[in-house]
Amino acid sequence: MDEEEHERVRPMVNSERLSTQNGVALRTPWQPGPGAKPGGPVLVSFTDFRVRGFRHLLPVSRTATAVRREWGTRRGSLGLALWVRPIDRRLGSLSAWESEEDLQRWIGSDDHGDAVRANKAHMWNIASATWETDNFVLAEAWQEAERRQRAGESNGI
Repeated sequence: MDEEEHERVRPMVNSERLSTQNGVALRTPWQPGPGAKPGGPVLVSFTDFRVRGFRHLLPVSRTATAVRREWGTRRGSLGLALWVRPIDRRLGSLSAWESEEDLQRWIGSDDHGDAVRANKAHMWNIASATWETDNFVLAEAWQEAERRQRAGESNGI
């Protein structure tokens, strides 16, 4: 991923992005992690869930944003971006990892557990997908996430 990828803010206005059917989806800028894997396999993780009501979008988004702010210390992470499609009450993340073990360490961490517990009552239809790539390019990872989302290739959590 080049420096330009790190600097872009990418609101998605194309109605087909992230399977948008009823509105605009927005993405945060890529937040680099401490991992530095210049070549070789990278594990990509995509999450997708809905909140029960519009009033839950802000608290869940705040929690996700707080997690993102601390992302630079997340061992094994190459980076993280968040996305939200407010009209559909839908949001999630795209992250890249040096290994499956690094992703599982994050999922089992107190920080992740605290975030889930704080918002679990407001979330439903939770799904995720992971895949490996030998050449991580952020734009291509978003395209693959969108393809998997449209095809229903994510697994319920």
